[in-house]
Amino acid sequence: MPYAPSWLLDPCAAAYKGFDVYRFRRDLTSAVSLIVIVSRRGYTAAMRTLSLVITIALFYLAIWFTPVTAAEYPNRTIVVICPWAAGGGTDRVARFLADQLQRELGLPVVVQNQTGGSGASGHAAGARARPDGYTITMGTFELSTMRAMGISDLTYRDFQPLMQVNADPAAILVRSDASWQSLADLLSELRTRSGKVKMSGTSAGGAWDLARAGLFLHAKLPIDSVVWVPSQGSAPSLVELLGGHVDAVCCSIPEAQSQLDSGQIRVLHVMTRQSPMDGASWEAVGWRGLFLPLGTPDDVRAKLLSTIYRIVRSPAYAEFMATNGFGIAIRSGDDFTAFLEEQEQRWQPVVTAAGYAPVGGRPRVVTTSDPGPWFFPAALAGCLVVGCGIVIGRHVWPQNRSQPSGDVAAPLRSWRGFWCEPGQVSIVLMLGWLVIYLVAMPWLGFFVSTQIFASTLMVRLGQPWWRAVLLAAAMLLAVYALFVWQFRVVLPTSPWWNL
Repeated sequence: MPYAPSWLLDPCAAAYKGFDVYRFRRDLTSAVSLIVIVSRRGYTAAMRTLSLVITIALFYLAIWFTPVTAAEYPNRTIVVICPWAAGGGTDRVARFLADQLQRELGLPVVVQNQTGGSGASGHAAGARARPDGYTITMGTFELSTMRAMGISDLTYRDFQPLMQVNADPAAILVRSDASWQSLADLLSELRTRSGKVKMSGTSAGGAWDLARAGLFLHAKLPIDSVVWVPSQGSAPSLVELLGGHVDAVCCSIPEAQSQLDSGQIRVLHVMTRQSPMDGASWEAVGWRGLFLPLGTPDDVRAKLLSTIYRIVRSPAYAEFMATNGFGIAIRSGDDFTAFLEEQEQRWQPVVTAAGYAPVGGRPRVVTTSDPGPWFFPAALAGCLVVGCGIVIGRHVWPQNRSQPSGDVAAPLRSWRGFWCEPGQVSIVLMLGWLVIYLVAMPWLGFFVSTQIFASTLMVRLGQPWWRAVLLAAAMLLAVYALFVWQFRVVLPTSPWWNL
C-alpha cells in the first residue's frame, strides 16, 4: 500500500490512530536529504533543477514501493461524497449519518459535496474512489435513471451497494383553494383540457418530472397533458405554486412540510402502492442509500454495515428523520440490490416514453444548471488561448506595419523575436503550467501537485530551488492546518496516494 509523508500532510497525526514514529523518522530523514541535495553550493541552476527532479522522483518511488503493514480499519478520515449541493435533503441526511459515524468510530467523517452533471459528477467520483472503505457515496434516485437518459454510463453495478437509508414517495400538491378534491378530478380535467394545466417540481427530466410522467403513463394519459415548468427544485416550485404561476407541484411531502403545516397547500395524491388509482397504483419513490467502490474488502464492508445498522436503528436517527419529515426505508445485501434492479427496470420505459432518452448518443436534457467540474479548467484554457493570441499579436503587429511590404522574412523575424524575450515567454509558460496543474491535480492529489506547481512558479519568479521548496511546503502546512484540520474541508485526493 502506498504511503504518504504523515509529517507533511497531517500535523496532528499523533492524535489519530495509526501514527507510526518510525515512518515519521523515515519521512523526516528523506525530506532533510532532499533539501541538502538541492541546496548544495557550487551547483549550477541546471544541475540543481536536474537534482531536484531526480530526487523527487526517487523519493516518491521509494514511498510507492515501501511496504506498509495494514492497520486496523479505520485509522484515518472517512469521506462521504454527496452528489448534491449543501443544504438539500440528501446533504442533510449525509451530514447526520457522517456525524453519527464519527461518534461510533472515533475518527473524523466529513461530507464532500461534489455537484454537477445532474448528480453524475459526485456519483462518478465515488465509483472511481479507492476501494479501501475511506470513501462512501450517498447515492440517490438519479442513479436509476442517468444511464437511460444518456447523462452518464453509471449504474448501481459500478458500486458495491451498502444500505438504503431513506425513501420518500412523490406527491401531487395543490393550493388549498384549488378546485380539485382528488387525483381523479385532476386527471379528468387533463383529459378534457390537455396542455392547459401547469405543473412544476424540478428541472425537466428530474426525479419528480419522471414521477408525474410515470403516473400519466399508468393512467393512460399523454405525457404532455400538462405544461411542465422546469425549476431548480421543489422550493422555487412551491413559491410559484403559492404565487399562482403554476397549478400543481410534484415533489416529496418533506420538501413541502412547512407549507402543509401552515395550510397554504394540501396533498392531492401520494404515489405509493397504498394509494389506489383507477383500480391500480403507481409507486414513485425518491430514495437515498450508501454505496462503496467495487473491490472494497469484505471485512471493511462488514464493519461499516454493522456500524450503520446501529445508527439507523437508533432513536436519534428516528427522531432526526421524523423532525425533517424524511421516510425511513432500510435495505441491505440482496434486498437492496433487488430494489435497485427493480428501480432501473421501472424507470427506463418512463424515460423513453417521456422523450428523455438520448438521441444520437447525446442526452436530450441536462437536469441541472451546475456547469460541472470541468467548466473552470475549460474556461481557463480558453482564456489562455485568447491571452496568448493577444500577447503575440501585440508583439508582432507593430513590427509588421513598419516593415517594407516586399520583405517576406519580416513576419518570421517578428515571431522568432517574440520567443527571445524572457518576459513574454514567462507569461505563456506560467499560464500553460497552471492548466497542467489543474489537469494533474485529480491524478496526483492536491498536495503533490501544489508542491510541484508552487515550487516551479517561485523558481520562475527568481527564487532559488531550496527556498522555493521550503516556502511551498510551509504554505501546504498552513493550508492543511487551516482547511483540513480546522474546517475539515476535503481537498482533492490522488487515486494512488492517500493524500
